[in-house]
Amino acid sequence: MDNTTTSTTSIDYITMFLGLICVGIFIVMVTFMIGFNSSNSLTGTILGYGIIMVGIVLFSLFSINSKYKNLTVLQLFVSTTPFLLIIISLLFTNNTLSTYFNNISKSKVNDQFSTLITLFLIFTFFQVFAIFHSRSNPMINYLLPYILSLLGTINIIISIFINVNLKYFTTDGFRIIQE
Repeated sequence: MDNTTTSTTSIDYITMFLGLICVGIFIVMVTFMIGFNSSNSLTGTILGYGIIMVGIVLFSLFSINSKYKNLTVLQLFVSTTPFLLIIISLLFTNNTLSTYFNNISKSKVNDQFSTLITLFLIFTFFQVFAIFHSRSNPMINYLLPYILSLLGTINIIISIFINVNLKYFTTDGFRIIQE
């Protein structure tokens, strides 16, 4: 197999993985516009985040396999940390949404939940956009791990706030639970 075929194949895989991520974002955005007041839209959101996560896992594994073969352990850690942070935040948020599925779908959540889930979606979108932008603009590749790590850390903090908001809602939203 010559070098041209190998690079074309790798571009096809990368395009496929990024397309999978775009499909997940599209699903999340459509279900987000519908709202979380039904179990179907919440299921769509969880599915969309799951598709984004699968796309990021495949993209990161393919990227690590193809371009990080000759890196030191520190360079490999810096390069893979952003992807791990995205995956952890998506896993944690999907777990939280699944755990409190009934309360969310019945709108037994406080007002801050919609703000936090919107922030989570925005930061996830920015992370994916940074990955897309790095594919078309190699000049940003030096800063990309640091930008993605910052966004991933903020997104994990937002995920923790979502979990705390839903877990301890009874102290804040006792009025709705009594209904």
